Amino acid sequence: MIRIIETHHFEDIDHDAGYEYIGDEYTIDANGQTIYVRKYCGEDQASITKPLCIDVNSSIALFEFIRENLLVSKIEVYVSELGCYRPVDFP
Repeated sequence: MIRIIETHHFEDIDHDAGYEYIGDEYTIDANGQTIYVRKYCGEDQASITKPLCIDVNSSIALFEFIRENLLVSKIEVYVSELGCYRPVDFP
């Protein structure tokens, strides 16, 4: 079973440093594994921030859950080989 267990609103703002990140962070229980997802205000995507290693092929149900419950059309995950976040391609 996959479910959201906690939601936290964040506002990381530092005008002197030139950034402003506002959105919500979700803690999701995905069959006993804790997943952390961020969704920034004004964006149609969610980013899985933890764990950094996730098996994309076995996570289709998780991606569908995120897309349906966070109302996003795009999801990105961290690709350690590239050292950056990349979008997940799924139907």
